[in-house]
Amino acid sequence: MISVKGYYYDGKTSKKASTSLEIYDDGIAKLLVDGAVKQAAFSQLRISSRIGNTPRSIYFPDGEKFETDENDAVDAILAKYAIHRGARFIHILETKKHYILLALFVVIISSFSLIRYGIPAMAKAAAFALPASTSSAIGQGALEIMDRTLFSKSELNQETRERISKYFAEMAEKQPQGFNYNLAYRKGNRIGANALALPSGTIILTDELVQIVKDDGEIIAVLAHEFGHIAYRHSLRRLFQDSVVGLLVVMITGDISSTSSLIAALPTILVEAQYSQSFELEADNYALDYLHNNNIDPIHFKNLMLHLEKYHSENKDLPGFLSTHPPTADRIRLFENLKDNKTSTN
Repeated sequence: MISVKGYYYDGKTSKKASTSLEIYDDGIAKLLVDGAVKQAAFSQLRISSRIGNTPRSIYFPDGEKFETDENDAVDAILAKYAIHRGARFIHILETKKHYILLALFVVIISSFSLIRYGIPAMAKAAAFALPASTSSAIGQGALEIMDRTLFSKSELNQETRERISKYFAEMAEKQPQGFNYNLAYRKGNRIGANALALPSGTIILTDELVQIVKDDGEIIAVLAHEFGHIAYRHSLRRLFQDSVVGLLVVMITGDISSTSSLIAALPTILVEAQYSQSFELEADNYALDYLHNNNIDPIHFKNLMLHLEKYHSENKDLPGFLSTHPPTADRIRLFENLKDNKTSTN
């Protein structure tokens, strides 16, 4: 038996009576008040958490309360009956400063790991798990928003569009299945020379981009890069990473209908934030592999990078291409490595 001294309150008035709470080995708690015994199973009692050395309150099922400042005795009872360990843990953290520092360190490391690895991993899993119909709905919704707020009708001549569309159709046949591949031409206006890949499989080419490339090989390099973004689900992954709540909804329900905010957010991510540099390098590798496997000189990729860098350096008011893409030197290095590997295998 464990006995704890304290005060009894009937729960109806502020009157208190000095008494003792006795806990027996069979788990029965008893109070002797004015010659009467009040008892309850210990599992029915509600015990307040320990906060420093402030008095603890132990509540009986009928609203009566026992109050004591013998915190160590209460902790001994809790330890014996193996309940309320969470409350004891709070007290330990409060009284042991090194535990607080350890807990803080664990929280920081856990948070960093979640942001650095956990969320991207969940985003990737969700992006690849989404049905094609859902990806198409997101892509179509995003395109409609951009058509209303950003783009205007393409002014490219019919001959140019037909020539590029022919390359696109040939390339699309060699891409992963499950997408509704489509090529859309738009005048970029404030985003200038750019290409965007939507989750649906639609690639948008701006007039300004077509105008700065010097040959069709560079157009093929652009398209191959955007096909890479589609194959790796980069737009969805970035969207989910930036919309954690939406990601959780999609992963739990598999339904995009309740997360229309994701559709509204995608244009901003594509135009302003764009992809992470790792995503861009992944798409670059995809493009270089395509060029190499189809006997197209990768020099077109290098030339494209140089033309884009020059264009965006001369148009600094456009969205941050240079800040969101890897340094051009790093991207050209991919081309040089591919060329060296190809030479060594011949």
